[in-house]
Amino acid sequence: VGGRIQSIRGVVDVRGGPSQKSRDLYATVEMTSAKGGDGYYRAEAVLAPPPRVFSRAYPAPTQVNVGLLTDRDVVTGGRSFYYSLSLGMVRLRSFVIEAWENGKKVFYSDDPAKGIPPVFGKTPVAFFLQGGISANPPAPSTRWVATAKDFNDSRNWLDPKVHPATFRWTILLDTSRLAAPRKLVVKKVKVYYAY
Repeated sequence: VGGRIQSIRGVVDVRGGPSQKSRDLYATVEMTSAKGGDGYYRAEAVLAPPPRVFSRAYPAPTQVNVGLLTDRDVVTGGRSFYYSLSLGMVRLRSFVIEAWENGKKVFYSDDPAKGIPPVFGKTPVAFFLQGGISANPPAPSTRWVATAKDFNDSRNWLDPKVHPATFRWTILLDTSRLAAPRKLVVKKVKVYYAY
């Protein structure tokens, strides 16, 4: 399932296993089982993909293996990779999200001067930040917070729970918080910082 599916790399193999032969304990009866049944695979997208998206699939794909994505989740979301904060010396200041709700541009921000504060369960967009000790391997060091200022505690610059070395974000989109036709698109996510 995807928004757009250009190709599916790798091999999709759902062929059933081969038939097997066996003999009873006294070798008087030989039994042959049937071949295992083939499995099923399918790709769905907003624009129905052609069967050729499965470049290496077994059994060979046909039109029944692809289709139009019609079901929708009320709440969806995404998570970013970790971004470096120069070993905790960078302070996050705020974030701004540019969203389009039913064709109207709306800004969300943890700075009320820049946009509406996003609140899960109350606004169509919710946004959370999490600090980390490192990006590779990912190592979270803080709980998820709702504002960038939650990281700006001057008590101890060396504490990764107060001043993380990396950060990532999660965005949740809740179309149930919109009037019909409930179209919600996020165009930009910006996180502002300063040294």
